[in-house]
Amino acid sequence: TISLGLKTPSIKSLRDGVYEYRLSMSQKELVRLLADFPDIPRVDVSKLLLRVFYTLGPNHKIVILNGYDKLADSHKRAQQSEINRAKQLRRNWQQTR
Repeated sequence: TISLGLKTPSIKSLRDGVYEYRLSMSQKELVRLLADFPDIPRVDVSKLLLRVFYTLGPNHKIVILNGYDKLADSHKRAQQSEINRAKQLRRNWQQTR
């Protein structure tokens, strides 16, 4: 288990069984977190604003659908496209269970 100790994580329901986990990290927080994981490649960023979309599977297991860095493309259209993609991936996942 990784305890991030960050101030900004939040969870939001996007309907249709899809949830969004939002996480923002400053460069200082990234450096501190990655210090414990020397095998992870380093990237030169000043801030990270992640959106991870997931659903709940059997026995309340989290199924990660997709995600993106909102700072890389902060346009509303891009965000809605990623949400729609997550909802489609959930539908596909449900059909194959």
